[in-house]
Amino acid sequence: MLCETLSEAAARGIIPVFFVKGGVAIELRLGLLARATRDLDIGLCAPPMELLPHFDAAIEFGLGDFRLRRRGEARASANGTLVLEVSLEYIGRPWGTVPVDLAPATPDSETDAVSPIELTELGLALPRSVPCLAIPAQIAQKIHALTEPAPHGRPNPRARDVLDILLMLQRVEFDHTAVRAACKRIFDERATHPWPIHSFDFPPAWRGILTELAREVRYDTDDVSVIETRFNSYLAQLQGAPVVPNYDYPHATRY
Repeated sequence: MLCETLSEAAARGIIPVFFVKGGVAIELRLGLLARATRDLDIGLCAPPMELLPHFDAAIEFGLGDFRLRRRGEARASANGTLVLEVSLEYIGRPWGTVPVDLAPATPDSETDAVSPIELTELGLALPRSVPCLAIPAQIAQKIHALTEPAPHGRPNPRARDVLDILLMLQRVEFDHTAVRAACKRIFDERATHPWPIHSFDFPPAWRGILTELAREVRYDTDDVSVIETRFNSYLAQLQGAPVVPNYDYPHATRY
């Protein structure tokens, strides 16, 4: 309902272009095969100082019998993302709360129109398609995040991104040449660690996390050694290495 509200605001010219990214974009593409996530990650094509005014204006009108309002103050994270909550009411009664990560984006961000969650069984009209960050850019962002050295020696917490990438490789067809180009662009822009990366050793702290996540999303193996080998095989393929036989990557050879 929040995505549909933002789409309506964009259609009316109240806000600039927006798109969904992160775990919800994966859920919309993979359905129940994706890991569960609570946060809604939104990119809004506006300068950082204009994010909150645009967002507040978008949710002010509500949608049908739904009313939305920002709950409390937004908090700015270290990377410039605004962390906030949106509460929803339906016919005047509390209905739910959505944690939102709101980030500035550029108008040249590539997006895909993704089918929405079906709401007709709830007696609600079918929402329009949801603009989501294009798959190559999303995978590149995940590769950057999960390989980034964690500050102050703490373990990198992005183990979940590994399975997001592997599930996308198995289930969705996309252009891997575009992933390679997006990786170069994102690594250059963020300048935290170098690209290309030919191989990445999983932190020891990830082993239990990945085993649990693999079972949760019904991935075809919970053997972390196999998962690590498959991920590193894809990194190598992005650099033009030959495809390793017997890996279940139905679309990984499209270069």
